[in-house]
Amino acid sequence: MQAVGTQAPMDFEWDEAKRLSNLAKHGLDFADAYMLFLAFHVRIEARTTGNERRWLAIGTIDGKPITAVFTTRQSSIRLISFRRSHHGERRKYRALHGR
Repeated sequence: MQAVGTQAPMDFEWDEAKRLSNLAKHGLDFADAYMLFLAFHVRIEARTTGNERRWLAIGTIDGKPITAVFTTRQSSIRLISFRRSHHGERRKYRALHGR
């Protein structure tokens, strides 16, 4: 688990059909995920699928606990999911951030 203050601006990418599915399922748009990465967040390695390492970024947007599941491709963050944080994720965030 790694605490990250703020992160330098990065490029984000995603599959458009997945963005629309995520928006319908979770009510959150991948286009807003950059806000999570610009603020204090906790980064946890989630799993490796084939050659792809996946990560969780856990933080808050407008005071709401939010988690992004992502992988990195060259200098881009490729979003896989963007949703409200689960209880265990919120607990990990609070352990490092105290809120």
